[in-house]
Amino acid sequence: MTFERKIVVGLDELRAVTFECVNPTCKARTTIHVDGLRSIPDGCNACNAIWNPKILNDYVQTSGPAEAALINSIVRVRTLIQEKRCPVRILLEFNEPDGK
Repeated sequence: MTFERKIVVGLDELRAVTFECVNPTCKARTTIHVDGLRSIPDGCNACNAIWNPKILNDYVQTSGPAEAALINSIVRVRTLIQEKRCPVRILLEFNEPDGK
């Protein structure tokens, strides 16, 4: 028998974003509450690795709505991760589901 567990959440339930350094000797994390989130930090506070794509010139461009930009960004970041070119690991924090 196979069991499957899923947690489905909306972006309005997002609490914080954590940025984790991909440097194998570092792995430091910076967490920013969603209300204070403006952009990816420029770099790691521990080892000074560069994280911000503005500095790295790796942009996702869209002339469509924000929802399209989000989907395009997810696709692009997943590609960068597969190519081992993503300078930072991005983790999303949500509240535990209340079981309703």
